[in-house]
Amino acid sequence: MADERRRHVRKAVELPVTYQVEGAEPEEARVRDLSLGGAFVVTFDEPAFGSKVKITMPLSAMTIEVEATVRWRKKDQGFGVQFGLLGAKATYHLTEYIADMDPIADSRML
Repeated sequence: MADERRRHVRKAVELPVTYQVEGAEPEEARVRDLSLGGAFVVTFDEPAFGSKVKITMPLSAMTIEVEATVRWRKKDQGFGVQFGLLGAKATYHLTEYIADMDPIADSRML
């Protein structure tokens, strides 16, 4: 089996979000896959590796804001982020939101 370095299983989603790169205006986008550790943001924007990003996600029970860091980019498709520390409420609601979704077999292929 291939080496998967992620700690959290990613789940396929179609979630509208707002993201804001530090020092820029907020942008609308969507999240294509999501885990407790990060997400892939679908957009043509290509923030630099290591950029700080605030992501606002409307989940079923509440809207959460997550601080994240850009960890990779895919030209003209979007960027992957690693979440920073999540509070107890955000962790709970994110866990509940993705609990019943099917995992992505090998999320590195996205």
